Amino acid sequence: MNVNKKLSNIIFMAAFALFTWMWSDKYDGVITSVLGGIETESDIIDILGLGKWLFLFAVYFLILNKMLVDNRKTLLFSLYRYRDFKSWWKQYFFRLHITMFLYYLISCIVWYVIGVVTDNSSSHAVEIMIIFYMHLAMYFSIIAAADRILNKSITPCILILIEGVTYIISVQYRQIVLTFGMYRRMALMDNKWFQVIVPGIEFIVCWLCYFSVIRLWKKDKLELL
Repeated sequence: MNVNKKLSNIIFMAAFALFTWMWSDKYDGVITSVLGGIETESDIIDILGLGKWLFLFAVYFLILNKMLVDNRKTLLFSLYRYRDFKSWWKQYFFRLHITMFLYYLISCIVWYVIGVVTDNSSSHAVEIMIIFYMHLAMYFSIIAAADRILNKSITPCILILIEGVTYIISVQYRQIVLTFGMYRRMALMDNKWFQVIVPGIEFIVCWLCYFSVIRLWKKDKLELL
């Protein structure tokens, strides 16, 4: 990714953070309001809140998908620089995660600064940022692996759909466990260990995605180009 694209993405993420702050709850802490998910104990589905929640994923997925599309265009030339596909996939997978983490960090810094300046900081800001990012990182891994295995860009849309459907089901049937990416809803659970276990499971999923691509390549079941 060239410097101009990186700079434009940085500006885009900062603008995105400002935009999400504008429609956040000014009385609940900026980071809690934006990244904490939908707070509700009733059987009423918060359509507006769900739209805001899914919008967060859509923006990060958009940036990631642009990177994946650019990679497909130069994949043949990139592979020549490495001994084998495994070496390329290793650096590619982790570079994607590092790049997306930096973009996520930019938006978090903007939210945090706004919270401090407006005296509306979140008491559990760090915990919320970690929980949301692990959820996001799991999706990044799934998208990156699916892009290599399927060579299609439909995965982000499917994940957003799943995120929306699981929220609706969790409200209708009072299954908070299905919305494990939302700090606000996880906080309603009696078992606080769940907030520790879930990021661990998501971390494992990230590694499974990474190794699944390597395993398929070794079995010669992966279409490289």
